[in-house]
Amino acid sequence: MTIAGRYKLVRHGLYEHSGAYTSSSAYLRGDLYYGKDGHLSIMIHFAEVPATLKDLLGYVGSYEISGSMVKHHINLSSVAKMNSTIEERDFRLEGSLLYLSKHLPEGQFEAVWEKYEAH
Repeated sequence: MTIAGRYKLVRHGLYEHSGAYTSSSAYLRGDLYYGKDGHLSIMIHFAEVPATLKDLLGYVGSYEISGSMVKHHINLSSVAKMNSTIEERDFRLEGSLLYLSKHLPEGQFEAVWEKYEAH
């Protein structure tokens, strides 16, 4: 199974243990790229016109897949404490949708990405 390709952000937020969903922001726009060569890049805007670094998330690095988990090896990030770290996400593909999730103490984080159509 390959996740290589370019995706646009559909949804980004938290499912609380009660089942309630809270979006990370009222405004969301994002782009995710998984290269066939193992490189990745991601950019998410949480505001239409980002005024501070808290209004966006971006990083580049590489990725590896192990079973249903993808590991992002982050080289450089807009969030300094993420530099040179590894972020792990469970993933699943359903048609053109890629679901990335992580269990957190307050619930389950989930980002849904839709693959761009090839031109």
